[in-house]
Amino acid sequence: MKIAMFAPYFSKPGGKFPNYFEYWQKSAGANSDIDFYIPTNIDTSRCRKYDNIHYLPMTDQDFWDKIQSVLDFPISHDYYKTGEYRILFGIIFKDIIREYDYWGYTELDMIYGDILKFVLPYLENGAEVIGQTAPFRLIKNVEKLNLMPFNDVEGFEHPLTLERALSEDYCWFFSETSGMNIRYYQAGIDVISLYDFFGDIITKFHYLTCIGMEGKWGFNWNNGKLIGYNSQNEQKEFMAIHLQKRRMETNSEFPGERFCIIPGIIIDGSENDPRISVPTLTYTIKFMFNQYRKMYIDNKHTSADGKLIWKELNEYIEKNNLSPFKNSTNAFMKLIRTIKNKLFWY
Repeated sequence: MKIAMFAPYFSKPGGKFPNYFEYWQKSAGANSDIDFYIPTNIDTSRCRKYDNIHYLPMTDQDFWDKIQSVLDFPISHDYYKTGEYRILFGIIFKDIIREYDYWGYTELDMIYGDILKFVLPYLENGAEVIGQTAPFRLIKNVEKLNLMPFNDVEGFEHPLTLERALSEDYCWFFSETSGMNIRYYQAGIDVISLYDFFGDIITKFHYLTCIGMEGKWGFNWNNGKLIGYNSQNEQKEFMAIHLQKRRMETNSEFPGERFCIIPGIIIDGSENDPRISVPTLTYTIKFMFNQYRKMYIDNKHTSADGKLIWKELNEYIEKNNLSPFKNSTNAFMKLIRTIKNKLFWY
């Protein structure tokens, strides 16, 4: 089974990869049966090289031109929109994925465990879409799915058009629930959830807590295996964790065969570290302020009809149980979503 995953990363001049990028590379490189492609305008000359990690050097304009070449409307050139354009990679990188059974997309704020151990049963059963969110999604390499962003399905009803999603600087998260997941649902395509073994780290705390999972977590990566341990003395193996763009200090420029991930730092060569519970009041208050500020700015820059679209999207997602976070037991996250839905989008 041949798999290609794309992790695009573009930045304004002088930009850099996340400060723990070499740890991302180490964990991706350990998944030698998967090829990772990184379209980027970042200088990679000092990065370690792995046989299964392939840089696709290009300018940001080159990238935008590739996207523009398959669309008949002008696209946004906002750097944050890169994530939304991933849904078109099955077309713009068709020469690369030609020999692959599955292609997909991921992000650089991830640490992977043994990916195939968790997804191979779905691959062998011919699953069409694996993964509900943008940090990790695999798509069967067939024309029907590669063209899905362009083509309406029978009986298709979607308040958010592809043109609107990709032409505005505003991020609509079209590659996730508000866009493609609704299209997959209306096309009768079952999207496999990975949340039982995918650690999506909540951003509001300094400590590491996963959406839909109890306790505060630390993680050990050891020769390709990612083991989580929590404050309730539980341990489980993870396919991957998503650090949600948080900055993580490191005690080594290049990782070894074993490292530990705890709040705020990745420690090379470490075993289980007990420092998984730390004071978070200041961090949480700061997060709440920033979250409210972001909602206010989003609301201010979203047009009246845009707010109506979000209202319709949220109602449809809730009615059809499409949210990947529906199993979250975290009351704070539910409160944030309620504020966003009730106060800002309505």
